[in-house]
Amino acid sequence: MAKRVHVSSQAEIEAEIYAAVRRQAELGIEADKFADRVCEVVKSHTPVDTGKTRASIHVEKPRTRANGLPWRRVISRYWKMHLIEFGTGPDDPDSKSPFGPDTPTPAFAPFEKAAHEFGGTMDGVSR
Repeated sequence: MAKRVHVSSQAEIEAEIYAAVRRQAELGIEADKFADRVCEVVKSHTPVDTGKTRASIHVEKPRTRANGLPWRRVISRYWKMHLIEFGTGPDDPDSKSPFGPDTPTPAFAPFEKAAHEFGGTMDGVSR
């Protein structure tokens, strides 16, 4: 039988909901599964040259938020990833780029494509 709790304020109701959710152990398991699926989709949209970029995409499990709900982050900390996500323009004529004067990279957008596949967008992401 469910325990009855008398609450009267919105803050108390929210606190009780968060407490009930935190008691659901399978929530963390499902968050892990979903993050792993997202990670694989991002990798599937990532071009492969040397494989370093694709290998850099992984799931991080940050510390639990203040509300206690589990969350995961699919991320790449590889320094070239932003060039692959957002692309580059042509170099300026007087550029000292070590990659050459004509090396524009298209925006492959693996994270954006994955976001769209899961019904999301990249709105609010700094470019």
